[in-house]
Amino acid sequence: MATQLDGQITINGSLSVNGTLTGQIGRDGLLVEQNLVIPVPLHAFRVWDSMAALPTSGSSDDLGFVAGTFGTSVPYLATAIASGPADGYARALIQLPYQYVAAQGVYVRIYHGMITAVASSSATVDVEAYKVAKTSSLVSGSDLCTTAAVSNTTMTFATSTFTLTSTGLSPSDVLDLRVRATANGGSGYNVISGVEIVLSARG
Repeated sequence: MATQLDGQITINGSLSVNGTLTGQIGRDGLLVEQNLVIPVPLHAFRVWDSMAALPTSGSSDDLGFVAGTFGTSVPYLATAIASGPADGYARALIQLPYQYVAAQGVYVRIYHGMITAVASSSATVDVEAYKVAKTSSLVSGSDLCTTAAVSNTTMTFATSTFTLTSTGLSPSDVLDLRVRATANGGSGYNVISGVEIVLSARG
């Protein structure tokens, strides 16, 4: 026989259900998961001013998509040789998941470092991001990234987090993301080995 309880019920402890839980639970009623990590595949990045496929090595103002050798090295984005000096970009369109909690923090995490040789003068990575508008303006507002370029001239890889202004962001919004890597001095290459989006989501 079913027992009906009317009104609000508070349980200070654990609830175990040995049967079927019925009734509707909307997404707003689900637990918010903080710091959900969403990898951005490096092959999603394109030439920043044409959206063509990236070259296989850094050139001009483009980062190169280096395939690596399976079982030995993974794919990565790389500048041209630092003696240039080198300054390259790559661009990707990133959709926030529908589970994203509106206006909650959004961060871009970059894994980066020098390979072959250290940069004798400077090496940086940076991020720019715009919200894509589905109107004639095409973009909404200004650059969302509030974190300055990060320096790492060594061959010890670093993890850097770039904060985006998220007050105007909603589930399923699309971000137009551009990463930049520079290297000055020496015979090495500045490399981005991974890109992730970090955010809060329900369900």
